[in-house]
Amino acid sequence: MSRSKVFMIVAVGAAFLAVSCGNTKKTVGIAKFVAHPALDAVEQGIIDEISESKPEIELDRQNSNADMATAGQIAQRFKQAKVAVAVGIATPTAQALVNQIKDRPVVYSVVTDPVSAGLVESMDRGGANVTGTSDMTPVRVQLDMLVSMAPVQRLGHVYSSGEANSLALAAIVKEYCAEKGIEYVEATITNSSEVKSALLSIADRIDGLYLGNDNTVFSALSAVSEVCLDKKIPLMSADPASAETIPVLVALGY
Repeated sequence: MSRSKVFMIVAVGAAFLAVSCGNTKKTVGIAKFVAHPALDAVEQGIIDEISESKPEIELDRQNSNADMATAGQIAQRFKQAKVAVAVGIATPTAQALVNQIKDRPVVYSVVTDPVSAGLVESMDRGGANVTGTSDMTPVRVQLDMLVSMAPVQRLGHVYSSGEANSLALAAIVKEYCAEKGIEYVEATITNSSEVKSALLSIADRIDGLYLGNDNTVFSALSAVSEVCLDKKIPLMSADPASAETIPVLVALGY
């Protein structure tokens, strides 16, 4: 089990203990932004640990299928149901939970930059009822590896304009390209159905592609793979799990 998943399970357990007095049956609400290997692995780790250590706890598992409005509806549902602990897997669902729930613990995971996402004020301490783990990826190390393996002069980057985590990573990639004299070519999307067309719109202008921790893009990996193979574009993925499902030049992350 990865270190981040261990920390996440500990955080959920601590949050639950804070509200577990009495004999009332408790429910933990788990809100996942979209199904893809990295988020699925975190969700399963939480489920396995709770089921083993606290089998009496009910789990309310929800998936917003990469839809921001649905993420908000799920948060409202958890608020009305008064779940003992609300768990947000990925930045958009975590933001929705933090915006809605103020009177019970909210735990976030797979969040790249919880400060810029407005979840906590600093990385040194959580909020009044908020804690969690970050999956900030080593962007510069990843890009160094990509350019050492392929002669990249024009770097493509496809990401969701609606995910705070993706905006934070895009800023780092842009800065890196400016420092290295690499042309930065981006295409933004709002949902997974746009991934293929967005990549095609820049495919003939790039000689390398970077995929950061973008949940919407990662939910459409098959489309990314199809275009990269057809156009022979070297691909760096920030999610090692993606290398198990699509051909990439290199994958590096946590």
